[in-house]
Amino acid sequence: MSSYLFEVGTVTGQPYLLTWSGMLTSGIWVFIIGSIATLVTLGLMLISPTKTVAYLKYSFYLAMISWAIILVSLASISSSTFIANWNSFMGPNNYQSVITTAQNNGLVYHYDTGTASLAGLIMAFWIYYGYYIPTFFAGEVKRAPRTLFLGSVGSLVFMWALFAFGAVLLTRLTPTAWLGAEGYLFYAAPSAMTAMPFISFYAAVAQPNLILGGIVFVGFLLSLIGLAVTYFYYVSRSIFAWSFDRLAPAKLAEVRPNGAPWISVLLITVLAEIGLALSQVTTIFVQLNFTLFAVITMMIPVFSAIILPWKNKEAFKQAPPLVNKMIGPVPAISLVGCVTFGYLVWMVIASFLFPAVGGYVTPGVIEFFLSVVIAGVVVFYAAKTVRSKEGLELKYIYSSIPPE
Repeated sequence: MSSYLFEVGTVTGQPYLLTWSGMLTSGIWVFIIGSIATLVTLGLMLISPTKTVAYLKYSFYLAMISWAIILVSLASISSSTFIANWNSFMGPNNYQSVITTAQNNGLVYHYDTGTASLAGLIMAFWIYYGYYIPTFFAGEVKRAPRTLFLGSVGSLVFMWALFAFGAVLLTRLTPTAWLGAEGYLFYAAPSAMTAMPFISFYAAVAQPNLILGGIVFVGFLLSLIGLAVTYFYYVSRSIFAWSFDRLAPAKLAEVRPNGAPWISVLLITVLAEIGLALSQVTTIFVQLNFTLFAVITMMIPVFSAIILPWKNKEAFKQAPPLVNKMIGPVPAISLVGCVTFGYLVWMVIASFLFPAVGGYVTPGVIEFFLSVVIAGVVVFYAAKTVRSKEGLELKYIYSSIPPE
């Protein structure tokens, strides 16, 4: 929203829009806009799942139209025109001073293909994470083994092609050194110079058209709400799993007549608001730190997948064909799991080696994560004790698939 208001304010010469653009990056406005987005997400989760999926589908279509506008805009001009338009937007000779200003504020260029590729794996994790999320919907799609596999691989290939094409078009207009300087100024030295390292903004500079810019803005905004909906979806499914495993009250899995899991969604909304409020006073909850948390928690199910064929042979035999497939004498799931686990280990290491890409591991993050792990152990054994008094031993729950 800030980027779009800046774009419109610059094109139309309206200083109040530039003021609003700056306001939206401040703490209180981040909280207000974030709260509105959270409530909109809550509303989408409380309607019938069919309508929620319809929103996701059409917001995706609009996002793809937005990407088409961006790619066509970047492809339609020359480098010299882009530079001239940039200086018109940002001020005389602004383009020429970006690299120098960044270097004067601490940017040091040290590029080699190997390091760039290893650091790039951190950004690739977000694509991988998008692949990982559909597994939470495995019981809610038709022909799950085929649909999940084709959907996951298809989305990876599609997004690779989209991003690669966008990168080629963008670097045709300006070198990567300049793009790196823009990113550095935005994140590391925001007071030195106004920087806008967003591909939507670059497209607006290439083709300063308010109607096209508005379509891109709406498309990206609705798709971000859609992203929040998917987060709410899979967290609610995790809560369902806790209830089915007798680790949480059954009430948390209660659904409305239209199929919406209203109690778990309300709980998620409260937690989201708490996290949003805490993000105003501490950097522990900044989005980039989420990478480290997600990676470490993923290691547990991935390791479980590796040892499943030997740890529980009956469960492995009962699993769908996609799971119990063999490559010679070795289970395919174990091979895939080992590759995935190695990638996740690298992600943990890379978060410390490349903080500019992986997210700064701020003071208190490790301690907070350990407190979450400890809390999980406490909850598990507390639930185990309570269920044992009710005559139910949790260790027997996983004797069959699905858990009894």
